[in-house]
Amino acid sequence: MEKMLSKFVSFIFHPLAITAYYLLITLNLHFYQSMTIPTKARLMILGLVLITTLIIPALMANLFSKMVAGKFKMEGREKKFFPLSVAAVFYFITYYLLNQIKVSPVFDLFLLGMTSLAILSLIITLNWEISIYMCALGGLFGAFLSISVLLNMDLILILIPTLLISGIVGYARLTLTSHTPIQIYGGFLMGAGVMFLHFFYL
Repeated sequence: MEKMLSKFVSFIFHPLAITAYYLLITLNLHFYQSMTIPTKARLMILGLVLITTLIIPALMANLFSKMVAGKFKMEGREKKFFPLSVAAVFYFITYYLLNQIKVSPVFDLFLLGMTSLAILSLIITLNWEISIYMCALGGLFGAFLSISVLLNMDLILILIPTLLISGIVGYARLTLTSHTPIQIYGGFLMGAGVMFLHFFYL
């Protein structure tokens, strides 16, 4: 039962879904750029992000897993190389598109941060294992913390649930023996730190 719940939690909070969750929340935050976006435009932006950061990368990663990884018996770090590369490319494409639309730096910087995290995870994965799940959730926490500080917004009701969810996902990954504690903590800290740097220095 515990492993089934852990798999369910891992599915719901898959790294590719984090950008969509972030967008759903930030589009409903009460800051100037968000409040000026018409409902139709919000749906179009959300649709774009779902297609480019979740649906297409997930389909390509699934095809790779079935057609290439399975055939050549790739395991562990080798299997992550292609999905992370695809994620990095599509995160950057989405960042570029949103940047062209000039919606808000709050959205642009998160996508750029996720691009950087995918690239860093890819480099680290060549030599060591790190939790991609926790990198994404750390990035989510770092983004909300940055918004809270920069826009002087009280986001405690978002930050605390994000931390709790991160803890639950971290426990789920440990239960599934996918990672060690240091890989869990390292992933979260890297995600939060990288996103924090993007918001404050870019």
